[in-house]
Amino acid sequence: MRGDLEERLRELLDEQQLHAVIALLERERLHDPLTGLPNRVLLLDRTATALARLRRGSWRVALMHVGIDRLNVLNETLGLSAGDELLRALGPRLHSVLRPGDTVARSTGDGFAILCEGIADEAHAVRIAERILDAFGEPFELAGGRHYVSASVGIAVAACGHEPDVLIANAETAMWRARERGRGHQELHDAGQRDRVAARLRLERDLREAVQTDELWIAYQPIQAVGGGVAAVEALARWTHPVQGNVPPSDFIAIAEDSGLIVALGERILREACEQVSDWGDLSLSVNVSARQVTAPGLVATVVRTLADTGLSPDRLWLELTENLLLDDSAAVHATLHELAGLGVHLVLDDFGTGYSSLAYLRRFPLEMLKIDRSFIDDEPIVAAIVGMARALGLRTVPEGVETSEQLDRLIALGCDYVQGYHLGRPMAARELEAQLASLR
Repeated sequence: MRGDLEERLRELLDEQQLHAVIALLERERLHDPLTGLPNRVLLLDRTATALARLRRGSWRVALMHVGIDRLNVLNETLGLSAGDELLRALGPRLHSVLRPGDTVARSTGDGFAILCEGIADEAHAVRIAERILDAFGEPFELAGGRHYVSASVGIAVAACGHEPDVLIANAETAMWRARERGRGHQELHDAGQRDRVAARLRLERDLREAVQTDELWIAYQPIQAVGGGVAAVEALARWTHPVQGNVPPSDFIAIAEDSGLIVALGERILREACEQVSDWGDLSLSVNVSARQVTAPGLVATVVRTLADTGLSPDRLWLELTENLLLDDSAAVHATLHELAGLGVHLVLDDFGTGYSSLAYLRRFPLEMLKIDRSFIDDEPIVAAIVGMARALGLRTVPEGVETSEQLDRLIALGCDYVQGYHLGRPMAARELEAQLASLR
């Protein structure tokens, strides 16, 4: 096919024009049209050449896969053009922290590959990966605003005997392992990582099916008002896998977030919990809402429809948000949160103090409560400072992770409004909680 094209061009162009056109076609074949960087074809070729050179020296080759975290969420929130802006900006940003001879290629839709020759050992490659992660410390100018973006980096280091495609696949596998640890991490490849990623993909497939079955169920944990009884319950998703048994929420919620299943899972938990709690007197219901749900279209309509169908009053619904959502200063997020507050729903900031806490965020968004992260429970000065700040802003406080009577007494003395933790009640199935509530009446 290519030979026929060249023959046709020879009939139409002189020699100089022909060479120019062929050079242009060759460049387009080997480069990504959006970023201008080498594409996967050229990356494979350069990786093969680098590996061949290893036979003549003691140095190693490192291949790193840089995966942009939550690029799909950015595209959904700011639009595809903003995502393209980010991808174009990343080439120069990455080159700025690498050596002149290193190759930066766009290898996947949301990922870049970096090929580094002359690597002494794994520690050398890790230091380069840390510089790559540091490059994401400054915000990007996207859609007329400043936005912070994180990345996960997988590292594969090769000596003699590696195949180019295997080395690239190893780096991609390591990137997924890094992403499992949370955004903004780097991870070295090892032989077991491919098996772990394969297991993760199987679990994602099973979760897609479980969202439609009774394998997924809700546990409820009491939230007690200081000086009173149980004021609310938090709905917590649980998964009883037919083979693996109880899958930890930290495992399957992360998979739901990355795969986009969190939207369907969140809608199901919201509806079932509202139906259940509407029968429990005047108890309030606290439901976790992920950033993905807020940025996806239709959350407000889903809440309105669910409340109407289940009969739960809006003022009995607490929606728990994470701090990373507040970093998204887009008009869409502002509008969604203010519409929810306008319904009479209470907005709660979860795990306060563990993320990018800012007084500006607390003033800018219509929050009503702060959940103090369990890691601060025994740090009296910090809890006192948070409670004092919350009072000044008209916010109520809910410390989590209360496990002893001593902690409870201290939190009451500090002026917290609500308390939650194993000392007051573990997460339990609806039937068990109903029996406990009946015994208190």
